[in-house]
Amino acid sequence: MENLDKIIIDLIRRQEFARGLFEINEQFYYLKQETYIRDLLLKSLNSTLVNALAIAEHPKSYVRTSDGAALNMGRRDIGLFGVNDGRFDTKEPIYSIEVKFYFPLDLFKEDFSDLGDRKHHRTDLGDIRAHWNRDIYNNKTDCLMLIICERDWVEFACIADSPSRNCAIDLVQQQATLRKKLAAYITDLDCDFSNALRTSIKSPTNISADATTRYTFLLLFRR
Repeated sequence: MENLDKIIIDLIRRQEFARGLFEINEQFYYLKQETYIRDLLLKSLNSTLVNALAIAEHPKSYVRTSDGAALNMGRRDIGLFGVNDGRFDTKEPIYSIEVKFYFPLDLFKEDFSDLGDRKHHRTDLGDIRAHWNRDIYNNKTDCLMLIICERDWVEFACIADSPSRNCAIDLVQQQATLRKKLAAYITDLDCDFSNALRTSIKSPTNISADATTRYTFLLLFRR
């Protein structure tokens, strides 16, 4: 099977994926778009993969409590399963993807030097770290996709929960301090995101014809 890391990178770079982002942002600019982008990625994978199937929110892990109730212990945003003669093991993905969506001020503050030290950052950063380290059926996350959404039109929109910054955050450059610090926080290792891809779209057009939304995709692959 082709290298799945490369397939994901190539999919995000495609013009078709950018058009999908445009359509999502046109209709759902007032929402956090994690689920919509996850589904866009899933559809793109299933139109590309051969002998493999992408399934959203699968596998799921459950345990039984003492009273017999099922307790949800977690699930994958996307599980990729090898298909053999039309069959696949529902509990054994060959590859697992977690997709997380944030506005810049969800994670970052004006003073970037204390990333992770401020109380109101710890929940989001802790969640990212937990998703990277979580095992589902003894299967770790193979790809963590962090999507940072920046908007230059928020000051003109009545959307109180869409924080942004006036200028692009430097996460694309490989030596970007903030990017390295974020990766090290997640993994406890001296590492970096394997790729950082930026897509800019003119949307939502019903807010302003000049509205621009920037998506930075940070991709952390397990080695």
